[in-house]
Amino acid sequence: MKKLISILLAAVVLTGLPAAALAASDPVSEAYSTSYTLDGTTVEYHIPRVDIAGPGAAAVNAAIWDELYNGYVVYVENSGGDYWPQAVGMDYSWAVNDSVLSLWVSVHGMTDNNEYYVYNVSLTDGERLSDRELLQAAGVSRERFNDLLRTALTEKLDAFPSVGAGDYVQELRTECLSDDNLALGKPYMGRGGSLCAVAWVYTPAGAGRYLQTLTLIPGDTDAQVTSFIERSDSQYLTEADLEGFDAKMCEYARNGVYARAGRGFQSAELRQYFSQFSWYQPTVDPSAFTDSMLNDYQIKNIALVLAYEQAHGYM
Repeated sequence: MKKLISILLAAVVLTGLPAAALAASDPVSEAYSTSYTLDGTTVEYHIPRVDIAGPGAAAVNAAIWDELYNGYVVYVENSGGDYWPQAVGMDYSWAVNDSVLSLWVSVHGMTDNNEYYVYNVSLTDGERLSDRELLQAAGVSRERFNDLLRTALTEKLDAFPSVGAGDYVQELRTECLSDDNLALGKPYMGRGGSLCAVAWVYTPAGAGRYLQTLTLIPGDTDAQVTSFIERSDSQYLTEADLEGFDAKMCEYARNGVYARAGRGFQSAELRQYFSQFSWYQPTVDPSAFTDSMLNDYQIKNIALVLAYEQAHGYM
């Protein structure tokens, strides 16, 4: 039965039906989802669909299905959930800025070595945008994008715990900031008009390099939330600092206080959001984190956000 559902969903994806036929009010909906439990751990897979009228949407959805379902989930389905390939979960986020839809998908690896897929799409005709077209819509040249990416990667490298300055470490740093690595950076537009990228970050540990999402130019919403988070461990903030925050901004602000204290997150969305910041170093497992690890500023600022959320009916 599950395989039949998958076939039917694949058919829907490949037909590229117009938005009205798909009865979707948003430009992105869920084409497929499933979950499996193995050895007491449950993982979820969510595959998106672009619901835009236009000749290009069918090709975009076919690419999404091929890369995500055929590339990952089919192996789990064929084993009845008794086998996981390198992917142990999948989720997605999206943002609309003017006539551009950016959709980014995170495929979670066994050891936090994630893969990311980016789909930049024109809302006008559903055609997939090239990197050049996306950057043109963002008002940024490729040269400027590379400069911003180099700065963001440098901040990531500088934030790593000290591991010495041996030849190997310096080689990794050089490789990370090389023109070849910058050329692999994949741009997309995030919430509030932010310019973001998926790029390889080189580290001395594990596989040596990991794909990460980075914010190169914060959007309006991100700038407000970022300002709150980055002052939360050294200032007593007030309700004025939360003025105009919606429910999602409050969620990021509140959890951002914990993120500043090194707390990890089970939520893939929160992990992805905070990974854009060079200061985020998740050194404490969520199950091991206690409020005793927070300072007084952080405790009071979390209470401030909670009170604001309750007053505005967000909780």
